[in-house]
Amino acid sequence: GILNSALAGLVVVTPGCATLEPWAAIICGILAAVSYQGSSYSMVKLLLDDPVDAVSVHGVCGLLGVILAGVLSDEALIDRAYGSGYRCSNRGKQL
Repeated sequence: GILNSALAGLVVVTPGCATLEPWAAIICGILAAVSYQGSSYSMVKLLLDDPVDAVSVHGVCGLLGVILAGVLSDEALIDRAYGSGYRCSNRGKQL
């Protein structure tokens, strides 16, 4: 419902709370509501029992939050939050 959608927005924005611009936080909230509703609907259609929608709110939206924090975080805010030496110097070479 509406309260779980609001909670989903909070879950999505939490990983990047110190590094997201306000516009990015709004995008995160919109995507959270859509992904929560889709996940909750899918769980009902698949007959998976989750009476409080914990998987949809914390699992799906938590994963989305980690991905969006990596995609939408601002480098200046990363420097301010964690220091200028925090950024990874081998971007794209993790694998």
